[in-house]
Amino acid sequence: MEENEAFLYENTRDTYEEVIELINDSIDHIRMLDKENYVNRAITFFLCHVFMPQSYAIHIDLLNGNLPICFSELRLMVESLAKSFYADHKYPEDIFFQDKFEKLESDLKTSKVSITKLIKDIEELTGIKGEFVGLWSKLSHDWVHAEGLVNRVVDCIANREAVPPWGLVLPMQYTKSDLPELIELSRDIKSFRKIITTVIEKI
Repeated sequence: MEENEAFLYENTRDTYEEVIELINDSIDHIRMLDKENYVNRAITFFLCHVFMPQSYAIHIDLLNGNLPICFSELRLMVESLAKSFYADHKYPEDIFFQDKFEKLESDLKTSKVSITKLIKDIEELTGIKGEFVGLWSKLSHDWVHAEGLVNRVVDCIANREAVPPWGLVLPMQYTKSDLPELIELSRDIKSFRKIITTVIEKI
């Protein structure tokens, strides 16, 4: 982990700094919470129990060399943010956040709304122009679905003549062949930080 931290500082400092700023954002947003209405708001649940712990988890997994999980954790945050904001917006009459989530999941199962449609609706409500749904789709396709991971490993072997360290055993030291994914992580986190700031401002 120490060697990977040194590698990040030397080769892609922006990535490491974006991860640290993501943690700082989680702390800042929690400070702004209305603690009196903790049980009422789905977004409060998200900030306390998804955003903050997953931000710290990305930091640990980045230092371990576990890049796929970093992207999966980011994808969890993107989807949870969307569902939490939408649940508060769609079911304001419910006074317990769990009830809101249960209603939303029921609607999703009965095809009254899809995740893509849900996120597009949030973009309309918040003024975000395609970046929210674009990030969710990219993370899902490239890092969470099996096909995306297969393509990643094959691309590394074919074009960089190296098996990615995260595709073998963990923890593992980074090499310069990991820089494209590390830079990609930095861009995706930066995009998410922009999205969550916009969404929180609209609450």
